[in-house]
Amino acid sequence: GIMIHLCLGSIYAYGVLRNPLQEHFESMGLAPTAMEMTWPFITFLAFFSITMPLAGPYIQKYGPMNVSMVGGLLCGLGWIAASFASSPLMLIPLYGIIGGVGVGIAYGAPIAASALWFPDKRGLAVGLTVLGFGFSSAVITYTSRFLLDIGWGIMSIFVLFGFVFLTVSILISM
Repeated sequence: GIMIHLCLGSIYAYGVLRNPLQEHFESMGLAPTAMEMTWPFITFLAFFSITMPLAGPYIQKYGPMNVSMVGGLLCGLGWIAASFASSPLMLIPLYGIIGGVGVGIAYGAPIAASALWFPDKRGLAVGLTVLGFGFSSAVITYTSRFLLDIGWGIMSIFVLFGFVFLTVSILISM
């Protein structure tokens, strides 16, 4: 659960990715405003928030493994798809909607599983699971900064994270 949430919580590192993304779009001759660069983040959070409670019943119906796999797949695909964006507007459906729906689907599954597996330590189990979501921002931030410093492009970083999130989420779900 912690590992899956480390992947899912990556949205909170968007602030570190925003400036390199803006520079990328400016190098393409665009002049995105601060608000245009913020809309993908807002959209991601909105779709995450809307999808999360809607996905809840499917955790019991199909099991946490399957729900985590579907959500992790969409989360990773959202990051990979974002690497093809040619404008901030394109980031909204690719990153914001696909990634946000993926996180919304997968978020509750590890929490439900940890609560069931550790009924005598439910609070600790759920707390540790959610810890991954919060800690993700630090991991993604420092990894992104390192990759940018050694010459990686922002879109290559999106592809890398997308494949890592997709792979880790699916394998850990099993």
